[in-house]
Amino acid sequence: LTIHKRKPKQVHYKKYEGGRWVDGGFTSGGSARGTEVWINENTECEDAAATLFHEVVHTDQPSSMAGSQREYDAYAKTEAWRIKKALPSHDLSFRKTINGKEVPDMTNIKKYVDKAYAYNPPTPLGGGTPPPRVLGLATNGKDVRLSDGTTRVPKPDDAYRLPDTGGQVVKTIDPDKWKCP
Repeated sequence: LTIHKRKPKQVHYKKYEGGRWVDGGFTSGGSARGTEVWINENTECEDAAATLFHEVVHTDQPSSMAGSQREYDAYAKTEAWRIKKALPSHDLSFRKTINGKEVPDMTNIKKYVDKAYAYNPPTPLGGGTPPPRVLGLATNGKDVRLSDGTTRVPKPDDAYRLPDTGGQVVKTIDPDKWKCP
């Protein structure tokens, strides 16, 4: 596993709302690809630990897993880990109590992921075939291009990802020095 400290990365996308495309986005806390993980340099210890856990979950997921399923899975496993380690929740809605025991609330995690990661089409909890993903606008500038090669008129909540900004690597962390101050 290779861990990189990076400048904060901004994720950008366009979302179809009210008959027009609006800008959306967020600051990504971390990213993973293969056996590499990136974490923002300004992340406090507690959040860095949870971000690392979340991103390492991604490194073990099959590439065939739908984007929304990858996030549902990573957020649920990270929240279970936070509960086990007595860390605060990523989001207050991410937990519920069943028979006196705190557990991840999958319904609320799904709602969060479906809104925050608008460019990943929502899928049923537990799996299922995702709908085609919107890749961008078709050549006519009005319709959307889909991952299955088709085009169609945009629908409410359609979204497509734009290039990220920021995220430059500041330092690759020596595994012998993996610790918080």
